[in-house]
Amino acid sequence: MLLGIALGTAAYLGVRTARDLRQEFERELRRLREIETLYADIQAVRAENQQMKKLLEEYRPLLQSAVQQSQEFDQQMRAAVQRIDEAVETTQQNSNDLLQANDELNLKNYDEAYRLARRVHGRSPENVQALYLMGWLETQYMPDQLEAGIEKLRQAMTLAEENPLFKAAYGTALRRQASHQRGKAQRDLLQQAEGYLRVALGENDYLLDLNRESYWGPVGSILRDRENLGGAIEAYQAAQKVTPSSSYPAINLALLYLQQARAKDGKTGQRKFRDALEAFERVVACAKAELYFIPKDYYPIMDMAQAEAILGLEDKSRLRESQKWLESAIEIAKEQRSGGEVLRAAQRAWEHLRAYLPEADAEPVRAHVENAIQRLLAAQDAVEAAAKGG
Repeated sequence: MLLGIALGTAAYLGVRTARDLRQEFERELRRLREIETLYADIQAVRAENQQMKKLLEEYRPLLQSAVQQSQEFDQQMRAAVQRIDEAVETTQQNSNDLLQANDELNLKNYDEAYRLARRVHGRSPENVQALYLMGWLETQYMPDQLEAGIEKLRQAMTLAEENPLFKAAYGTALRRQASHQRGKAQRDLLQQAEGYLRVALGENDYLLDLNRESYWGPVGSILRDRENLGGAIEAYQAAQKVTPSSSYPAINLALLYLQQARAKDGKTGQRKFRDALEAFERVVACAKAELYFIPKDYYPIMDMAQAEAILGLEDKSRLRESQKWLESAIEIAKEQRSGGEVLRAAQRAWEHLRAYLPEADAEPVRAHVENAIQRLLAAQDAVEAAAKGG
């Protein structure tokens, strides 16, 4: 019986062990399969990593180039920002200098205005306002810089073709250049000058130069030089319409009216002479108004001297006023860089006066005008001597 129990127990235990082993084997088999799957996954990841590494190696130069380009772009952006900052600062400096130069021009401080314009030109060689300002001053007040001034005005005109102001200034400069020529060369320059001026004034007939004078004035001068008296009068009348309070068109109109009066006989000549005297009175009124604001402005002072001289035909006491203004103008001119040129222009104007004085009852005035011409010649000699001595 015991033997049977023992055999039954052993059989039972043997069966349990085999079942357990089978289950254990199955668990191990599953674990091995999981390990195999995991290994396969690891191998796949490793393969992907190898592929990624290969791709990285292939794209490394591109990535390095991209990084370098990014760094270069960053540097370019920094440089661009710096250039913008510098440009803004330069623009601000230029604006301040040009505004101050304009103020100096209004006060007739031409040397200071020129210095400021040169400073702007040094920073910005293609600044059209600086080119215009320098060119205009050089052609109007610096005889030794006439050619340089014409070139600057040409540059300004080229850089800003749409602006008629620069065409007018260039035409005026050519007219001044023509005054130093003779014959065909002079005629050709005058024709070019008038062409530029008329084109500019056709776009805007109210154009003013840097002395706030109408650009119709130079047109009148060109036509007068060509002995086109009627055309010159029309041009100066147009200038007077633009600047009615200026003595510049007034004195030129008065001189032309005087010339007309001399060319006419009888009642027509007398009427033209009365028109001329009225025009000279207007010169005095305009010049006095201008001198109220700038007491030492050469041009209104010289205009006053000439006007008072002609008005001396009816009131001899006005010749004393003329002499006073003449001496004042000469002293101011002597202090100017372009003093010699200014005095020569005044001499020509007084010679024009002398040529068209009435034939009768003009002796005291004629003597006064002759004396004025001699004073201007002597003043020119003094300016030339001072220049050589300096």
